Amino acid sequence: MSCAKDPPSEITTVLTGYTWDDPSISAKMNPARDIALIDQLLAQPAETAWLEFKGSNTDPEMIGTQAVLYGPRSFAEMTQDERVRACYFHAVLKFLSGDKMKNASLCARLGIAAKNAAQASAVISKTLDAGLIRVADPEHPRAGYLPHWA
Repeated sequence: MSCAKDPPSEITTVLTGYTWDDPSISAKMNPARDIALIDQLLAQPAETAWLEFKGSNTDPEMIGTQAVLYGPRSFAEMTQDERVRACYFHAVLKFLSGDKMKNASLCARLGIAAKNAAQASAVISKTLDAGLIRVADPEHPRAGYLPHWA
């Protein structure tokens, strides 16, 4: 069963074959498959933790659209920077859905067992230190976290 945080399996399968620094990348490209993948991405109803829509750049020198897709990774496989980025984007998604990020929601998002909630607390602390999130209510620190700009 797939949940909103995971890309559809056919998209993951297609993306797994790419290694962008591989000199034989052109041998791995398949225009029909790639167009079908783009159509599938465009058909998604909304942004998710694994899909972010970007508008075209208005700079004539840089016209185009850039997409960065992050494949699913376990908490143990993530670097510290990836954990901080995941925490920030989780806070953004929670805010956009009218909620606040909490330790428990980050645990669920990153697949951290409740008994290891201290790991989520450490990620939240690093994300706070990076200035990417803030405490939603300084008077009640357990009220959750928001993106720094919210």
